[in-house]
Amino acid sequence: MDPINHWVNKIQENLLRYQKVVEQYRTIAIWCNEIEKVFAIKPNLLDFPHGIGLKKIPFLKNWPTKKIITLINNGKLTEKFTSFQKWNIHTNRSLFNQIKAKLLVWDYYLSFLEGNYWKTWIIEEVSYTKNLYFFRGLLWKNKNYTMIVGLNKFQGTKKYATDFCSFFTALLTSKEISDTAKKIDKISKIDRIWYNYQNKDIDQYSKLS
Repeated sequence: MDPINHWVNKIQENLLRYQKVVEQYRTIAIWCNEIEKVFAIKPNLLDFPHGIGLKKIPFLKNWPTKKIITLINNGKLTEKFTSFQKWNIHTNRSLFNQIKAKLLVWDYYLSFLEGNYWKTWIIEEVSYTKNLYFFRGLLWKNKNYTMIVGLNKFQGTKKYATDFCSFFTALLTSKEISDTAKKIDKISKIDRIWYNYQNKDIDQYSKLS
């Protein structure tokens, strides 16, 4: 089993990266062609603890999200992991492995939010399993895994098509998404991204692929 310190440091590093994104951008809008905006992501710091699976850990399960973020920022997460008697790394191996998997997905997601989007694909109206479906998503692949971020839980209608999207789920699989998901409406390349900065003095910036 990997040392707790390594993964706590990774959590702190990813939270810091995400904080910078949240502070910099109001929204990040995505086009799959010159005229069709697919969706706009609205970064929210409160997505992070849920996004990497911390809300499933027994000693953090009922904590307010802001309190978990403060715990990470204060460097006290290691202490919580190691001192809480009910946390047994062997019996809770699956929870720990979920966190590691989600952190890998977040590495790709954060890199995308920071501007490295060339290997990112858009997926739309995805029924991943019987009980897991989302309206929009992002997809990346390396030689071993497919990484997926689901955005906005899919309600089965088109009425959310132009809404701002927020983080919903992070998925890691060793299979192709076509072999894993029950249904995918569309897979597209990104053509253009529009960055809407928090600082109104900075012009919006369009970045072409």
